Amino acid sequence: DLEGKIYMGENSKEGRNIKVGEVLELPLFKENNLLFFTGDDGFTYKEQLSFTPDKRGSTAERLLSLNKLYQIYLHKQANRTKEDRILADIFSNMRPIESEDALIPSFEISRFEITVGQFALFVEDSKAKANESELDSAYIIALPSGERRFKMNINWQHNAIGKIHPETEFNHPVANVSWNEANAFCAWLSARDPIYQYRLPTAKEWEYVASCGGYYKYPWGDDPYFSDRDSLTANIADRTLKAHLPRRKEPISKVEDGFPYTSPVGAFYSPCFDLYDLGGNVAEWVQDDRYRAVEGRQIFEKQIKGGSFYTPPGDKCLVHSKDFWPPQKRHGGIGFRVVREPK
Repeated sequence: DLEGKIYMGENSKEGRNIKVGEVLELPLFKENNLLFFTGDDGFTYKEQLSFTPDKRGSTAERLLSLNKLYQIYLHKQANRTKEDRILADIFSNMRPIESEDALIPSFEISRFEITVGQFALFVEDSKAKANESELDSAYIIALPSGERRFKMNINWQHNAIGKIHPETEFNHPVANVSWNEANAFCAWLSARDPIYQYRLPTAKEWEYVASCGGYYKYPWGDDPYFSDRDSLTANIADRTLKAHLPRRKEPISKVEDGFPYTSPVGAFYSPCFDLYDLGGNVAEWVQDDRYRAVEGRQIFEKQIKGGSFYTPPGDKCLVHSKDFWPPQKRHGGIGFRVVREPK
């Protein structure tokens, strides 16, 4: 009695679109498999299917009637605040990862990068904390050639070229946030959740999910120059960016994904663990750091992973590629996602 998508297990990419009253045949491969349904307004339903091994291959009929549950869900949605609805997207989109690497304990990581709208709630709730120690500037695209420079009065509200995000772009990943601000967001989120605490991922955790558990060189596979048919694999520098920055000299991908800068989160699918935007869109802050000597001084920096809409195809997109940026500085191509663990 609802239209939506139905699928077995954890892989929503293998889901089937269904309509009201449609009879659907699904293979039952194993005991205690999970049946998932996703409908309008973020409504989800899951049911564990139990059957004995001798019934495998036979027909089991099940009438799925979700209308009453959906009405209850809509009632709860209507009574939630805007803040609750926005944050629920983070809480409900954490992906559990059971690592096969003994050095990486199990963890949960957000399927999507943190959005402008989600970060806005943090700023509204903790204005002083969000900007307390940061310079009111960011490293953004400042010239038609694509050259990037620091510009004053730029923060999380601005996009890659320094323009204010309209509300229609609040589902884009937040950028122009320092590592310190991303870390403060995690502390704020932890204070709101009685069960879990949140943090930035470690480089090893990020690399594990981006490489499909160690199988891939890039977040989309082994080929640095993916083809047009794979254009929804990663939002990196491509012909769309070049059209907006015709004097840019760095290499670009031959695909044209329609997004010159950032895209809405979830527009680019990574092939493993049901995660999105691990390659491109915005690079992501992680916990790891380093010190390096510059003119006799020790400079402290935090690691970033994944590349951005500005990153050319090639080595900088490698899963194990490392880049660093000062934790107090902002960058138009750097955002973050979160990891959570029980308190």
